[in-house]
Amino acid sequence: MGQKLPPSYLFLAEHYGYASIFGDEIFSIYLGFDRNTPSGDIAERTVLYRRQNAIKPTEIVLCRTDFAEIFVFDTTRADARGEYPVLRTVGDESALYAPTFADFIVKYSHDVMA
Repeated sequence: MGQKLPPSYLFLAEHYGYASIFGDEIFSIYLGFDRNTPSGDIAERTVLYRRQNAIKPTEIVLCRTDFAEIFVFDTTRADARGEYPVLRTVGDESALYAPTFADFIVKYSHDVMA
C-alpha cells in the first residue's frame, strides 16, 4: 500500500484479528487469502479502491457501509504517535470523521446505535 498502518489499528489486528460494527466489516489483515476471491483484507481492498479511483493514493480504506460511505485513513496527516485521521467519503465529498482509529471505533459504534 505504500504507507504504514497506525498503532491503534495494529493493536486491534494483533489482539482481536478482525472486527465488525453492527455488521459493517472493518477491513483486517489476512495473511492467507485467495486473490481471486474478494476478501476483507485491508491491503487488497485499498489497492482495489485505488484502482477504481474510489479513494486517493494517499488513503487506506478502512470500512465501507451499505449506505455507500467509505471510511479511510488520511495518511498525509499523521500525528506524533503515527495515528491518522479517519475521513468519511460519500461520492465526491469527504470530511473528517474521527481524529484516530480508536476514536473512529467509539464514534461509529455510537452513530450506528443512534
